[in-house]
Amino acid sequence: MKILMQTARAQIEDIGDRTAALRFIGETDSATASWAADALSQLENDMDAFVITSADGFFGKGYDANEIKSLTQEGNWDGLDKLSACFQNLTETIRRLSKPVTAAVNGLAMDFGVELAMSCDAICEAEAEYGFSAGKNGFPLMGGGLSEIALNTYGISADVPGLDVVPLLKRVYQCLYMSPPCKGFTEAVKKGLPLKGTQICGEADLLEKSKREALHLFVQGYEPQTKDRVVMVTGSTGTAALEIMTINMRYGNFISEQLLETAAGIAWVLGGGDVPKNTLVPESRLLACEREAFVSACKRSTQRKGESA
Repeated sequence: MKILMQTARAQIEDIGDRTAALRFIGETDSATASWAADALSQLENDMDAFVITSADGFFGKGYDANEIKSLTQEGNWDGLDKLSACFQNLTETIRRLSKPVTAAVNGLAMDFGVELAMSCDAICEAEAEYGFSAGKNGFPLMGGGLSEIALNTYGISADVPGLDVVPLLKRVYQCLYMSPPCKGFTEAVKKGLPLKGTQICGEADLLEKSKREALHLFVQGYEPQTKDRVVMVTGSTGTAALEIMTINMRYGNFISEQLLETAAGIAWVLGGGDVPKNTLVPESRLLACEREAFVSACKRSTQRKGESA
């Protein structure tokens, strides 16, 4: 194995047959996300396929909590917005590469790990789980994941005339703020996560099978996503339908006030923001809503600490 490019928390390896593996090490900070997006773009013309994997039994341990905590304590809201944009840029870069990308998911994928998996063209997994820590850390996904989930869910509705999209949104909404990790691809997809075709394999041959799947997509005539997507959203009506679920849970004392507020931010993004029902919303606007919900959650965390002081 030859290391083609390297930084403190990630490296890109030549794994043969004109395929490169992007390997993350530990939690991912914004500098690593930016580095990875640039590295993939630089190698795009030299490779036929890419695999994303990890080094330590976790497929992405999530965002760097210390980086987020530091910016929040400083009140650096612009910095938090830019941090989110760095993660969003990486997932968008993966989706728009002219070469296929597969995810070799080993073990638990948390938060940004799930966002990475959702951005790939196929998944090979070994005892994989997909989970979210919004209930623990107090903020929602912010690396393009909420937007991707919204785009996929509304896309399903658009393909089936007369289908009510709200039940689909409710299904994935609950998964995002309080459900235990999904055990494997099948359960994750049933709960509404937009993960693409999978293979189950052992950890020993996970990287090789991921490589073969990526190369298979390449020889089949891979075509990347190149256009910004536009969807018709449920708007404030859909947001309210989602929020009533968590309001009832809060009244029953099943969730905390913090989780209620975090879930409200998730509902707002899934609804498409402050727009009426049946508004056409572009992908770029959903991404902006996602960043705004993340920064708002960080602001609330400082307010709660001030009130308790």
